[in-house]
Amino acid sequence: MTSPAKILSFFSGKGGVGKSHVCAALGLALSLHKKSVLWIDMDLGWRNLDFILKADRDIVFDLNHIYQG
Repeated sequence: MTSPAKILSFFSGKGGVGKSHVCAALGLALSLHKKSVLWIDMDLGWRNLDFILKADRDIVFDLNHIYQG
């Protein structure tokens, strides 16, 4: 039996306080314990999480794809 999904969010009006780094570190730790993790970076101006996770070249979809239909 699987456990119900949990949602964690990290938010602050101030930039540069480490939200993306905490999110990345916690997600990686959970994935090492065989947990499924979905990261969603809602910062439309910067792609910090992509760069932290070294996934900046692996992005398949972004918000522009949604706008274009």
